[in-house]
Amino acid sequence: MGRAARVGAVGACFEERRGDLLRYARSRVGPAAAEDVVAEAVAATLAAIDRGAGPRERVDRYLFVAVKHGCHVAIRRRVRERELLAAQRAAARIGADADGHPTSSAEVLELLEGRQQQVLALRALEGWSRDEVADHLGISPDAVSAITYRARTRLRSLGVAS
Repeated sequence: MGRAARVGAVGACFEERRGDLLRYARSRVGPAAAEDVVAEAVAATLAAIDRGAGPRERVDRYLFVAVKHGCHVAIRRRVRERELLAAQRAAARIGADADGHPTSSAEVLELLEGRQQQVLALRALEGWSRDEVADHLGISPDAVSAITYRARTRLRSLGVAS
């Protein structure tokens, strides 16, 4: 299949599967970003064809994987932005009470190990649901609950209320 035929196949597939691609993207990144993710996936597919790569057959699967990848990138970007904002907020609240116990979120989180810090920051500071944290970190929702429980237990044992 030549370049022109492959470009035509992408266009036809996009027209036929546009609704499915948008539904999937909306379910992953929300309605605001879904159109952009799908448009970027189509553009990336066409760019791959121009480079001599891209789909040779099963254009629908290739396009779906491109949308799936675009959703993953958009989610990672949004998470990084949230983490940066959380870090900036935490840095602004640094302080200690009369007994020397940490009063800022950043100082409290420093008392925990890495995964506990991540989970507790996302759950307690950013207000993410158990499922959102699980999806972001690639662990099960039950693991998020267990890590949250262990982190809070550790903070209580150190005399820090959580």
